[in-house]
Amino acid sequence: MTKQFKIALVVLLVAALALVVGNYYLQRWTDAKMFKVSLGMAENTFPWRDYTEAELAKMYPQIRYADVP
Repeated sequence: MTKQFKIALVVLLVAALALVVGNYYLQRWTDAKMFKVSLGMAENTFPWRDYTEAELAKMYPQIRYADVP
């Protein structure tokens, strides 16, 4: 094997590893965002931005003194 072939092989293996790892983390991120969208805690349009605390409080107001007997 020539030196140029070895370098090309290493570059190809590193690129393949980066694609596999990147795909794994992208899938985990997408699943987490879809879970938040299903709970109503993120926008339903891409890039699925998480709502702030103020936006959530405005959309889902809490009942005052709901836990007081």
